[in-house]
Amino acid sequence: MAAQQQVLISVDTDVPEQISDIATRLAAAGLDVSAVHDTISVITGTADEDVIGALEQIPGVVEIERQRSVGIAPPESDVQ
Repeated sequence: MAAQQQVLISVDTDVPEQISDIATRLAAAGLDVSAVHDTISVITGTADEDVIGALEQIPGVVEIERQRSVGIAPPESDVQ
């Protein structure tokens, strides 16, 4: 099983019905849809790393951005 990756997907449409349709196709391709943000044309969710390439090929998908994490050492640590 591939690692799960949280993603933010920008789509090319302003029509809520089309965004919903794109979200349905993304879910069928392996995205666990968390939210559909109609007003900003963004869909968020989680997917296995190995299906992200397939998600990029779905019509209407403009860009897929993977969530990044940053770790900061506590103030009292030796590494600053």
